[in-house]
Amino acid sequence: MIARLRQAALGLLFWVAFGIPVLMSLIVLPLFILAYACGAENIRPWVYRVGKALDQTSNAVLFGGHPKETVSSHAGRWIVSGRDMPLWVPVVDYATGIFEAEHCVKSIEEPFIFEVL
Repeated sequence: MIARLRQAALGLLFWVAFGIPVLMSLIVLPLFILAYACGAENIRPWVYRVGKALDQTSNAVLFGGHPKETVSSHAGRWIVSGRDMPLWVPVVDYATGIFEAEHCVKSIEEPFIFEVL
């Protein structure tokens, strides 16, 4: 019983330790993107790194992908595979297609090309 309580307490501690930065980045990142759009060029590297980290985290947590792969790369692998796709794949493909044609297929990352879905 004590061992389970210790494990639960440690799990809660990790949840708080990693949950707070993610929550803060979800609040602060839109403000920094807006600041970048208004001309604050010096924050571009931070916005890129935090954005990519959230993208990779979303891929792992929400879509069951590899933690080092982005959501669009994972969607691109589904598109190229020709198999029945989950509903989120066409949504991601459409949303990214607004900014770049065939973004998902172009974004497939080298180490994940032949990984089984």
